[in-house]
Amino acid sequence: MAAEVKTTDDLDTRTVIHKGKSYTFREITVDENDEALEASKNPDGNTINTRVMNRMIITLSAIDPKISLEELGKFSHRLYQKIVDAVNELNDPDRVEGDPNV
Repeated sequence: MAAEVKTTDDLDTRTVIHKGKSYTFREITVDENDEALEASKNPDGNTINTRVMNRMIITLSAIDPKISLEELGKFSHRLYQKIVDAVNELNDPDRVEGDPNV
């Protein structure tokens, strides 16, 4: 079951524009990261399928429009890579803008 986020007030966002269409994403929560991690475990239970993890994080962080795993799989690779870069930047603690502790 997806972790419910009541507000995005404290979560940073990024917008990717591709061929005139905007896609907006937000940081994920700790619970959502745990959800993505669990969903991306390989059958051995010890390793992670990073492609599945990336896709889960993208779908959990999509704000407008919402994006399902099925829809994401039909995106062009170029758009997908732009989204991966934006979502990774949002969730990378070393890239937090304006944080004096970074």
